[in-house]
Amino acid sequence: MAQVAAKTFLAMIGDCRLVLADYDLAKASNVAALLDPDRAEAVFADIYDPDVLREAIRGSDLVANCTGPYYRTGRPVVEACIEEKVNYIDLGDDEESALELLSMHERAREAGITALICCGVAPGLVNVVARECALQLDEVESIDLAWVTGSTPPKE
Repeated sequence: MAQVAAKTFLAMIGDCRLVLADYDLAKASNVAALLDPDRAEAVFADIYDPDVLREAIRGSDLVANCTGPYYRTGRPVVEACIEEKVNYIDLGDDEESALELLSMHERAREAGITALICCGVAPGLVNVVARECALQLDEVESIDLAWVTGSTPPKE
């Protein structure tokens, strides 16, 4: 998902300078070279080392947290963003991390940053599409969603 997000940022924002911060610097360097070596670079980051993380994001306009599981990685990244006054977005998809990050809303607001959580497909895009579809109908009793991925082995 991080590579998809990185490609999208570079395609949508002409003057975007992308920093891929990752614990696996070699992998991030390879991805940066494949994306656009003139606009993307890799740096080492350790989410669980606050000083290293803050150094990696310092001066950025936005941190797109594409790590997981978000119930472990969301809080330290949002805390670093609050400290460095950097806007935040993630692709989180679990209730536990969403509730924890929502509890940090006032701190983010006081720091003057925007922190958008759960901006992936589900939750995120699916919610928006479901609401738009519901608005097109006269009456809605319920909306059922199914998340189907990959191939499922045949039942025996």
